Amino acid sequence: MLAPSVHEGGKLVGFDVVDLASGRRAPLARIGEAGTSRSGRFTFSETGLSLGAGALDLQAAGDADLVIVDEFGPLELRGGGWRGLVDALVAAARGVIVLVVRDALLYEVSRLYEAAGPRAVAATDPGAIESVIAAVRGR
Repeated sequence: MLAPSVHEGGKLVGFDVVDLASGRRAPLARIGEAGTSRSGRFTFSETGLSLGAGALDLQAAGDADLVIVDEFGPLELRGGGWRGLVDALVAAARGVIVLVVRDALLYEVSRLYEAAGPRAVAATDPGAIESVIAAVRGR
């Protein structure tokens, strides 16, 4: 699954979700539109959340060597978005789960998944990719 940004007139207006297995694409979040849940200036669509949920479902991703969730943010911390799916993956998946988290939320997310033994790696760290690869190989 990918969540590419959507721009109109050179301005960010939201994000879509793309299921890489099927090629299906749907609006995920938009600024100022109606939707099922809201986080900051973005409103999330049920269609986009549902399409993304299929990729993060434990049955679909539980055996993956690596699952990257970009981003795990305020919506998930409030229990929305794909929070339940991420909880299930952290608890039962066999591979490495990477959650992309804003610096301001790192402490709260680390506490949330404390039992799983989270490790923080700064995306700006020149060795970040090697750290993730080493974690995957160490599984």
